[in-house]
Amino acid sequence: MPAILSDKPYVELLDGVKYPKVGHQLTHSLVRVAIVAILKRCAADRGYSLFSWRFRLSPDTEFVPDACFVSFDRLEALPEADQEEPPFAPDIAIEVRSPMYRAEYNSRKISKYLDHGSLLVLDIDPARRTILVHAKNTPLVTLSGTESFENASVPWLRFNVASVFFDLDLIGGFPVLRGLDPEAVDEPTQRRLLSLLPGIEIEGFRIVINTRDERGHKAHVHVIKGREKCKIVLDAVLTPYDIRMTRPNVRRARELVAERFAELQGLWEKFNG
Repeated sequence: MPAILSDKPYVELLDGVKYPKVGHQLTHSLVRVAIVAILKRCAADRGYSLFSWRFRLSPDTEFVPDACFVSFDRLEALPEADQEEPPFAPDIAIEVRSPMYRAEYNSRKISKYLDHGSLLVLDIDPARRTILVHAKNTPLVTLSGTESFENASVPWLRFNVASVFFDLDLIGGFPVLRGLDPEAVDEPTQRRLLSLLPGIEIEGFRIVINTRDERGHKAHVHVIKGREKCKIVLDAVLTPYDIRMTRPNVRRARELVAERFAELQGLWEKFNG
């Protein structure tokens, strides 16, 4: 591969024409980190979730998606030499828009991904807090706010759209839950979450551990305060997701989980064996 395509800043190739990859500024980087964390959490041991991996779709087209997922099954079917830069599009390709967004180029790029093996292409727009979901032979879907992502092409991938933009809101963007009616969280859901034991209650927050039979089996806690709720992964990052809680409360919830981390982790391990 020519050095000009592999050296940073990355250069992509579309139908033989070179296009420079936009550099990763703060907003762009925060969204990339968030979506890869979501992919890793949901994918578990299904494959690799990575940043800036080069894919050789054809001799005259090479892309470096902002984030992507490739299943182990597809990757292990390749000769070892081809695994470094796979000769196909990733199962899930993710592009994060920047101020240098080029609509025509982006549209052609998405079509190429889908024509060369991608099940999904997520076109993320941080400025509008939206995710455009492209799948082959299906209508375009636009998600925003506190909507949940689900797609039959990858049934294991489910997340709250607001969680992709959570860190943007912590640096002064729009509040994650602007316009959300707290009554939208129904009583049956509240009762189900409150029934998950063991847990702790502190400063009006009810923090309960998840059970192993929940999708994904990853250790996390449900945090409930009144009619607000979110989930926080029990790991070093304490990533919040499925957010139905105001920004200050999410921040305080993370602080409380951090303070009682050892206790909560011990409860999870004891309860789930």
